[in-house]
Amino acid sequence: MFGLDIGGSGIKGAPVDTETGELLQERVRIKTPQPATPEAIVRTAVEVVSEAGWRGPVGCGFPAVVKDGVLQTAANVDEAAIGFDLRAALHEKLDTQVSVVNDADAAGLAEMRWGAGKDHDGVVLMLTLAQGSAPPCSSGDGWCRTPSWAISRCVARTPSTGPPTPPASATT
Repeated sequence: MFGLDIGGSGIKGAPVDTETGELLQERVRIKTPQPATPEAIVRTAVEVVSEAGWRGPVGCGFPAVVKDGVLQTAANVDEAAIGFDLRAALHEKLDTQVSVVNDADAAGLAEMRWGAGKDHDGVVLMLTLAQGSAPPCSSGDGWCRTPSWAISRCVARTPSTGPPTPPASATT
């Protein structure tokens, strides 16, 4: 699997061992084009994959709300990205299977599989701090997808306390 991280300042990627989470070679990084139009982003992402010499499936993290590969918001990129089918565009240019998810969700999923959340019961909250911030969260019952624009209070639970309940001091 080739891991592709599209960000507001750089587009990075490298082949990833999906059993261990380890990068199989040094990552390639190219500055995000300005303006960061969908077409320029796709062109640069394809360049990253090509420069790495990769032929095979690609998993892409993108700093936006993503639904079925279509970008629903445009943080740190051109507003023309809203409604753009990034998965289809990358699939067409790379001629391979492509998955596109929110970048913070991708980082959170990796943390649960290979990082601090591995074998952890209860809630694990990972905060991503960069040009945008989003709190992906796993409750042990499944993954809590969090739109990159939605940061709200965090309520934790452990297997012994049951379902989460807001603290008395919580406000909406």
